Amino acid sequence: MLRVIVLMMVALVSGCSWIYGENGLVKSHEYEFVKAELDKPLQVPETLDAPQVVDEFPVPDLPPSASAFPVGKELNDMPPTLLLAVGQGMGVETRIKAPGPTVWFDEREIVMWQAIKDFLAVRGYPVAMEDRHEAILETDWLVEENESLWARVFGSDEPKAVRDKYRFAITGTERGKQKLLTVTNVGHEVLYYGNEQWQREPVSQSRVVEFMNQFLGYWAEQQDLQALRRVEQYARAIELRLGRDEKENPAMIADASFKITWSRLGKVLPVVGFEVDDRDSVLGVYDVSYVGRKGDSSWLSSLAFWSSDEDILDKGEYRFQLSSKGDSTLIRVVNEEGRPLPEDKLKALYEVLEEQFSLRQSGPGGPR
Repeated sequence: MLRVIVLMMVALVSGCSWIYGENGLVKSHEYEFVKAELDKPLQVPETLDAPQVVDEFPVPDLPPSASAFPVGKELNDMPPTLLLAVGQGMGVETRIKAPGPTVWFDEREIVMWQAIKDFLAVRGYPVAMEDRHEAILETDWLVEENESLWARVFGSDEPKAVRDKYRFAITGTERGKQKLLTVTNVGHEVLYYGNEQWQREPVSQSRVVEFMNQFLGYWAEQQDLQALRRVEQYARAIELRLGRDEKENPAMIADASFKITWSRLGKVLPVVGFEVDDRDSVLGVYDVSYVGRKGDSSWLSSLAFWSSDEDILDKGEYRFQLSSKGDSTLIRVVNEEGRPLPEDKLKALYEVLEEQFSLRQSGPGGPR
């Protein structure tokens, strides 16, 4: 009994595969078919007549080159792993021959470079080399542990651990600002039970694709987060205050970027009595006509003597001119003659616009 316990302890510590495996007590017959050979044809004594045998399904001899193809355990029968480049502004590159899975991005190189570094940092993957000028970055060994108690006791033909090194390379294209990202494996080693030395082995393409998909998943997640932040920025209340432009003419200043202010003003103008005749976001211009605020014509609204639907401006054509001013946006308003609004008129317009700008937007439907 003591001898059995000692033997089991030795197996646990050494991790050898003396019980299970190709050379163990419990042998696997899963791939023995690859060693199968054709039996010799039936030998008939010379004193007897040989039967008439017709080989309806002859098995041809294998050519010498057949031994170069993987069979049995060496044959990978898993379906190919697909690149998950399905987000906006990206796709699988198929027009060029690359050393590894390649994806094109409609993005600047510096943005992609920083995303790769952030991805590696978040995952805790060490970096062995980075060349910002050549846009190449290589990881250090990324170790994947597969050790289990069962394999340690009874042994296994599967590796105890696998480690890889990967290279990211960003290159340009002839298609405008599009950039290509290629991932290649520059080192693949395995560690088997009962062996303390790492062994270099060829890496499967699916393994490299899976690593690229890790980055693509991180990229898509960050894109979604940025989209949510943009929605929040466009929906937030915007502070609007009175100010002056560079010529000391009265103007309004919105505490938001040009894009956000442009979008918000386009929603607010119809609410306060303007019809938008034309717009040009490049010039930052809204050409509008003031038609007055449309009040509620119901009998109940007539009792609301405290409300006012008085026109804030003379009916006619006006222009809103927007321009960036640091993190804020300057809003000038001129009449159809191109003259800035008088200070009292602008103040009246400011009061109704400020009320609308201070409301949080619920989406395309307007403020809430």
